[in-house]
Amino acid sequence: TEAALTQLSVQPGAVDIAVGQQVQLQAIAQFGDGRSADASGQVRWITSDGSVATLAAGGLLDGVGEGQTQITAQYEAIQS
Repeated sequence: TEAALTQLSVQPGAVDIAVGQQVQLQAIAQFGDGRSADASGQVRWITSDGSVATLAAGGLLDGVGEGQTQITAQYEAIQS
């Protein structure tokens, strides 16, 4: 049987980027059997302010404006 997904985390935990820069984020999935894996391509990436940063599939973060935003990785009902 496959272990259930129990938690997601985003790495790095905090970044500072300039407008026009990109940073690759990674979503780390934790499973009930203690394993962890890169889930960056399977999660939905969400930014709380799209005028500050946008996200491409796979977790590529683009700085598009000044300010602060929160980034979330989501898979089904589990969020980072």
